[in-house]
Amino acid sequence: MIRTWLSLLLCLCVVLTGTSCQQQPSGRSTDASQGSAAPEQAAPTWKQHTDPVTLTFSGSDTSTSGNYLPKWAEDPISRMVSDLTGVTLVLEKGLEHLSASPNGSLFSLMAASNDFSDLVFFSDEFSLVSMSDASYACALDELAAAHCPDFWDGIDPLEKLNNESSDGHVYTLRVGYYDEAVYADPRIPIDVPRLMILRQDLLEQLGRPVPTSVEELESLLYLIKQRGQELDVTYPLRQINAVASPIADWMGVRQFLHWDQQTRSVRTPLRDPQWLPYLQLMNKWYRDGVLALPEEEIMRRPDNHDPYDTGDYLVDTQPLSFATASTSMSVNIAWYALRENANDQSEPFPYLILEEPLTYEGEIQFQAADHAINPKMQSNQARGGLFIAKSCLHQDRAIHFMQFLRSAEGAKLTHWGIEGVHYDYDEETGLSVRPEYRYPQETCSMNDLSKVWDSWRQDGLQYWTFMDQPWVNGMLAASPQGCYTNQDTLAARQMLIRAGVNYKAYAAKNKVPVFSFAEPEVGSADYEAYTALQDYWYQAMWEIVRSPSSQEVSSRWEAMLEQLSSMGIDAIEQGMTVRFTEALARYHEAGYFTEIQP
Repeated sequence: MIRTWLSLLLCLCVVLTGTSCQQQPSGRSTDASQGSAAPEQAAPTWKQHTDPVTLTFSGSDTSTSGNYLPKWAEDPISRMVSDLTGVTLVLEKGLEHLSASPNGSLFSLMAASNDFSDLVFFSDEFSLVSMSDASYACALDELAAAHCPDFWDGIDPLEKLNNESSDGHVYTLRVGYYDEAVYADPRIPIDVPRLMILRQDLLEQLGRPVPTSVEELESLLYLIKQRGQELDVTYPLRQINAVASPIADWMGVRQFLHWDQQTRSVRTPLRDPQWLPYLQLMNKWYRDGVLALPEEEIMRRPDNHDPYDTGDYLVDTQPLSFATASTSMSVNIAWYALRENANDQSEPFPYLILEEPLTYEGEIQFQAADHAINPKMQSNQARGGLFIAKSCLHQDRAIHFMQFLRSAEGAKLTHWGIEGVHYDYDEETGLSVRPEYRYPQETCSMNDLSKVWDSWRQDGLQYWTFMDQPWVNGMLAASPQGCYTNQDTLAARQMLIRAGVNYKAYAAKNKVPVFSFAEPEVGSADYEAYTALQDYWYQAMWEIVRSPSSQEVSSRWEAMLEQLSSMGIDAIEQGMTVRFTEALARYHEAGYFTEIQP
């Protein structure tokens, strides 16, 4: 729930225009102002019900953990929320209660005792799916119809569809969705899942321009290899593992579920034939000493990947590297790419991020997708949803409170703070954090950031973000300055924003949230089988890149395909296709994605 500011502080690279190819139902607005703070014709329902009420709250990723953090009404943000809505929250259970849970989830703890708070927030997929049930949670569509008919005003109809459960009801709105207002605003970036960072100072020393093609990048890396001793570079290119690289994207690999029109079925990225030329190239670079990989394969399947596990490898190799390709979660400039003396700002930031896709074989073959069109498909940092428990005695006020949190007014307050106190906003320049809430120039290390983050939390900033609003979140990500003052951090942030805006234009071509319904449900037999396939695949791809010859790459690739088949990938994709087509029918009925015909 508090993921946005946490992402900004703990992982700068997570922070980072385009047109959508999806069909909009006739009569529905795609106005760029949708989701923004447009003038309201009538007071929303939540403003009409502001008498005092107390609601209990629990969350698995929330402020309920830790005695050093403020309780409700101990900070100015929550006090203002109470003044506006009349709501007082009593925080009950949080992360510290998980040890008492049967399987380590807060949902299981509350379900076992049949003791749910009025409002509950979950960030793990098991709890999100389990709580989305009429036995435990109120259907937001039913509550809205009875108590808050304007609840859906300003919410993208596609987002509502994305959050429908199998029974046709909506129990939560997952955080992290990118709506049309985000895509229509040229200032707002979206997450770039894989990045490449180069040493700008060494490019200048060599008199070489920034590469614009994979072939130019290859020539540059071999030049770096040739002159490595002179440049004090041991690793021309390092990667966290074999596949976490934008080079694969640039070479046309689809690293996401997609619809194969020829076979009319869902395909995973595991057998995409475009992997083979990528693997051949990576193997050549590896054998020639251009590409460096960890001695052990690091990244497993995405939902089992801890970016902190890569820290030692990054720290050890950073001083001796020219280029780094990895996931945006793994490569954190704030931790690894800053100069040793953070106070030394006399020289320009020595790194650059490749902000636009490189061409391959003379063409842009870049493959991208909107990883937040349904946040189920995102990283753990971006997941989460707020529920109203079935046992809540004030369900009407709970839905009014959720409407406030989701509104532009509520989201600005909980995500940005108090205007004129914590931030200023201008239509031309966007969001600007007040100087007294920016970080000192020397604040670059992880420990320093944590200390400053705690001080922000004491003021209630980014602390009560149980729900988000796409445009408000987007403008926070789009702020070139944010809350930073360090020259290096600002330079990196601005590059990430430009890269995210560029990426958005390509991701717009692959905005099909129905694929999230194709994924196996957590805990199911298909889920266990698919994660086993992914675990095997990551290890096999790592071994293929490290093959002793080009011929061995091809033979190992074929052997991997055979193994995937024997492990049941055909049945997994068939199951995905069934779930996809079942969900697609609902979208077709609403007028979306009719170009996909099973």
